[in-house]
Amino acid sequence: MLNINILDSNLYNISCGKRNNRLKEKDIWHSIFYYSLSALIIFLFVVISPYLSYCQQLDDAVCVSGGRREMDYRKKPWKGNNQFLETYLEKIKYFEERDIIRFSVPLKFWVYRNNHGEGGASYEDIKKFLTDLNENNRYNQTGIQYYIREIEFVDRTARQVFGYYLEAPVQTFFRHTKPAINIYLVDRFKKKQESRRLVKGTYNIFTKSVIIQRENSSTALAHEIGHYFGLLHPHRHYEYGKSKQEPVSRTRTAKEEKGEIPLCEMKGDLLSDTEAEPKLTFLVDNDCNFTGNVLKDAWGDNYRSVVNNIMSYPTHTRCRNSFTLQQKSVMLYSAATNKYGKYWNMEYPANMKYLFDKHEPDNYKEMASIIDTGTVQDHSFHKIFIKPGKDNIDTTDWIKFEVKNEDKRNIKVIIYPAADNQNSLQAILYDKNLIPLATSDDKQPTDSIQLGFENVVSDWYYIYINNPYNKQSDNIETYQLRVELY
Repeated sequence: MLNINILDSNLYNISCGKRNNRLKEKDIWHSIFYYSLSALIIFLFVVISPYLSYCQQLDDAVCVSGGRREMDYRKKPWKGNNQFLETYLEKIKYFEERDIIRFSVPLKFWVYRNNHGEGGASYEDIKKFLTDLNENNRYNQTGIQYYIREIEFVDRTARQVFGYYLEAPVQTFFRHTKPAINIYLVDRFKKKQESRRLVKGTYNIFTKSVIIQRENSSTALAHEIGHYFGLLHPHRHYEYGKSKQEPVSRTRTAKEEKGEIPLCEMKGDLLSDTEAEPKLTFLVDNDCNFTGNVLKDAWGDNYRSVVNNIMSYPTHTRCRNSFTLQQKSVMLYSAATNKYGKYWNMEYPANMKYLFDKHEPDNYKEMASIIDTGTVQDHSFHKIFIKPGKDNIDTTDWIKFEVKNEDKRNIKVIIYPAADNQNSLQAILYDKNLIPLATSDDKQPTDSIQLGFENVVSDWYYIYINNPYNKQSDNIETYQLRVELY
C-alpha cells in the first residue's frame, strides 16, 4: 500500500492500493482534488513565504534579512507624511493620558511538544513571554496590553523543529485562530545561515502569525508583535544605496508631487524619529554603545545610530528596551483599524470586561503570581474575547507565597470579595506538593473568606481561588487578598 501523508496526520491522508479498488469513482476524484489542493497550497507557500516573512536570528532573538522581501508599504498614510502620526496621537489625547490601557489584545499560544506530550514550552515559559511583553509595553507607554486567549498543545515530534520556508507558513495557515494574535512556540528553526547561530523568531505577513523559539530574549515577542502592528526594521533597505536607503540626515528631502518630502519619511522604516541605522549586528559593544560611527550612508554622512530600539538588531538584545513616539502611534493606529480593533478598544465600556489585573497570567499553578506576606493585592476574573458576540471566562487564579526560616509559622489567608460580586468564590490553601491544608466553606458572594494552618515549615505555599459560577454572569468578579503570618 502506498501512503501519502500531507502536512500532519490530522490533515488529509490518502491511501492507494488494492484495498481502495472498490472506491466509487467520485471518492477517487474527491481524494485527488484534496491532494492537488494541498500540493498547490504547499507550493504557493514555498514560493511566497520568503517574501512575506520577517525573521530573527543571532544573539537572543534578532531577525534575519527580511528587508529585501518585505511587502510594499506605499499605501501607509504616514509614508511621506509623519505629521499624520503626530496628529493621530493628539486626536486620541495620548499626551494627556499616556498611562491608560487603550487596547486589550488576546493572544493564542500554540505549543509544539513531542508525540508523548512532553517537552516544548512550559507554562512558566509562556508566563515569562507574556510578562515580558506587557512590561515592555508598560515601560514604553504604548497603551496596549495582552492576555492569554487560549493555550493549545500540538503533540507532534516532527513539528518541534520548524522548517523555515515550509513548515512555518503551512502550520500557521492550517492552525490559526483569527480573533487573536497567534503565537507559535517551537524548539528551533531549520534554516542555514551564513553564521552558525540559529533563527529564533519570525513574523509571517501572509498568515499574520508570530513563530518564535521557546528559548528567547525578553524583547523577542514585543519585536515580532511590533511587526503585526505595522512596524518595520529601522535598518530596512540600508544596503540598497540612495534608491531605498534611509539617510542619516533628517532634513535631506526629495521633490515629490506634494512638494519637498523628507527622505527619512519615504525610506527605511518610514519614520523620522527612528535614527537611520545599518544592521546593528556586531556594531554594539558589551556596554550597549554603537561602534559603527565610521560607517557612512550613501550620501557620505556618518551613522550615529541608537541601539535600544526594540525593532533593531543590536549585537545584544538586552540593549533593546524602547519604542519611539511615532512607533507607538503606528501601533495604536494599526490596533484601532484592525478588523477586531473595536473588540479590543478599551474606550468602549462593553470591553472593560477584557481588562485583566496586573497579576495575570495566573491560571495554572506553574503561573502562580507571588504575594508578599503582610501586603494586599487586587485581583479580578476577566472575560476572554473569543469572537464577536462570544466570550470565554477566566475562573481560576493561583497565588503563591513563601514562608522563610525567620518567619512566624502560622498562616492566615483572607479574601475580601467586592461588594458588587454576584457569585461566590471558592478557595483552597495548598503546600508545594498540592496537599490541601485548608478549604473554604460555602459563602455568600460578598462574604469574606479565611483560610488558616498552623505550625508550617519554611517553604512555598499556594492559594487556589475559583469562581465556578462566573460563566452565568456578565459581572466581573473582583476581590482583595491578604496573607498574614503570626
